Amino acid sequence: MWHGKRPKITNSGRIDLGDDVRIRGVNGRASLMATKTGSIQIGARAFLNSGIFIYSNSAVSIGEGCLIGNGCYISDFPFHAVHCDQAPLSRPITIGRNVWLGEGCFIMPGVTIGDHSVVAARSVVFEDIPATRW
Repeated sequence: MWHGKRPKITNSGRIDLGDDVRIRGVNGRASLMATKTGSIQIGARAFLNSGIFIYSNSAVSIGEGCLIGNGCYISDFPFHAVHCDQAPLSRPITIGRNVWLGEGCFIMPGVTIGDHSVVAARSVVFEDIPATRW
């Protein structure tokens, strides 16, 4: 279900949304893009806020009950290499259950964010974050 602008979905691969996933598009359209080799899985009761961008060339998995803030960027593909003699490589992203990503976070390729974690607004996550205990 969405509220506001309908999300832009480009799906040459696979996009799976769990039950009661909510996508908000009031302050900007959400975009979900999966290439032929890509897959996006979003667990039940997740909330994706306005202006988010999720891109998959391999795999992006978002767990149940996650809250994704305005303008978050989640991509398993860097689009270019760091060094000119290298090719860019896709690396899966896994976001656990009940994770909260604050506004404007960048989640980089290859990252795993553990269950119940909170990521501060405007963070760039380039290393794994362990699960927290409740």
